[in-house]
Amino acid sequence: MKKENTKGSTTIRPKKIKEPQKIPRTTSKLPSKKFENKYLLKKLKLYQSELEMQNEELCRSRDAAEKATEKYKTLYDFSPGGIFSVDATGRIGELNYRTAELLGKERSDLKNENFKLFVADKNLLIFNKFLFKIFSIKGKASCEVLLKANNNPLYVHIEGNLTENGEKCYCFMIDITDKLLNERKIIESEEKFHSIIKNSLDIIAIADENGIIKYTSPSIKLVLGFEENEIVGKNFLHFIHPNDFELIMHDFKNLIERGGGGTINEFRILNKKGNYIYVEAQRSNQLNNPYIKGLITNLRDISDRKENEKQLQIKEKNFRDIFNYSLALICTHDMEGKILTVNPASCHVFKYSTNELLGKNFSEFLPIKDVDNFKNIYLKK
Repeated sequence: MKKENTKGSTTIRPKKIKEPQKIPRTTSKLPSKKFENKYLLKKLKLYQSELEMQNEELCRSRDAAEKATEKYKTLYDFSPGGIFSVDATGRIGELNYRTAELLGKERSDLKNENFKLFVADKNLLIFNKFLFKIFSIKGKASCEVLLKANNNPLYVHIEGNLTENGEKCYCFMIDITDKLLNERKIIESEEKFHSIIKNSLDIIAIADENGIIKYTSPSIKLVLGFEENEIVGKNFLHFIHPNDFELIMHDFKNLIERGGGGTINEFRILNKKGNYIYVEAQRSNQLNNPYIKGLITNLRDISDRKENEKQLQIKEKNFRDIFNYSLALICTHDMEGKILTVNPASCHVFKYSTNELLGKNFSEFLPIKDVDNFKNIYLKK
């Protein structure tokens, strides 16, 4: 090392080392201006192609959106149900043709009209509650109201749903007049039927295929003295008179096998007092009827008729006894005098048999002087 004296100070410097020789880097040559233009042009064409494809896709999407819009506009305008919007006061905004038809006015004349003007006065409260529920409670709602737009009554069902901004409600309205009137007719018919059943003197009962009673009309108490709950659930065969059991069982089996209507039977049935009364029954197999699913039996109390028949038989026997055993001459004849019946005493007096007398004219047995009186006076009376 060399010692250098700088301003009287002594410093020791390291020996200078020779740096290694640098190897020059090889650099690629920049593209020429012509090549650079070609490169940029190719890239621009690629971008152009991509933009054209995107534009075509956008055009297709726009066309599809326009078609969908037209489709939904057509569905909206010509929907079979009325579609319209109202605000909280009931003022109509948009509406389709069906709404205008139901309200009985032109579509253009109904915008900004209040829907309440078309609601019958007795249903205004219902429609006001409908609007309150939608706009105050902010929920879906429905109602059924009578419109006074036409001369004929028009009942409609309306369903409403609030829009997201809460400013209006979209409603869907359908005509339910026929449905409602048919339901009312059915209710009236059912009420009429129940009234007839309730006040009928006949018993109407329904039993299953095993004979278990499923239903009986209120007249069961009037005829047999039983309450309905005392009969339902029991087998009707338990109430049949033992002497009539075989006949009824045979008819019951035939009714199930054959179906349709059964024969009319007269038999005796037990009442609550423990006595048997005569009834006339007619049955019908309705097991395959989904509304009935059973055997219908119509029972009618014929006790009075049977008693009258019995009394008639007694009277007829008494008459026959008088007719046959009387010593007086008794006969019947028609309006011309032809003999129809004669008693034994007549045969004894006239010395003819019964067959010989029948068909003869009674005037043949009268004196000649009395024949004219018999024909002209007696027969004409």
